[in-house]
Amino acid sequence: MKFKLVTWNVRGLNDRDKRRLVKSVMKGWNADIICLQETKLEGNMEEKVGNLGRAWKGDIVETDMYTLTCKFESQLYNYSCHITGVYAPNCYIERRSVWVELGAIRGIIEGPWAVCGDFNVVRFISEKRNCERRTRGMKEFSDVIEDLKLVDLQLEDNNYTWFKGGQSRGSLLN
Repeated sequence: MKFKLVTWNVRGLNDRDKRRLVKSVMKGWNADIICLQETKLEGNMEEKVGNLGRAWKGDIVETDMYTLTCKFESQLYNYSCHITGVYAPNCYIERRSVWVELGAIRGIIEGPWAVCGDFNVVRFISEKRNCERRTRGMKEFSDVIEDLKLVDLQLEDNNYTWFKGGQSRGSLLN
């Protein structure tokens, strides 16, 4: 079964105007599952953004320091999958804890599994503007993707998914 999964590392969802904007944008996506990540959100997200209608039932399966894994079951089809949201630290040494968490999750999951979020690292030199060499963190990220037998989906429309102020630095964050 094919479905459209959108993941967005959003900042500022405590602000009512930002929530309205996000809700408006989400309606236009026509996504089957939308994963919003906000590390500083206060309160219940569903209460703040509101229910946009559900064709999927989702249950939290595993919560760790840097990951949250949910099992989604289609209400329309005989189909289920797991999705793990990641928010990794910037430091590549600390990021190793994320790789351990993902390995443990892989061990308990059966069937389709999507891993999405903010890994704070790219795999290849071409995925980061002005990057001249492949770092140890980049190599470790690639190794994890291969070890866990994940498929790194490439962007279709844009070169970069993240820009810092005025688009001075760009990175492709998988």
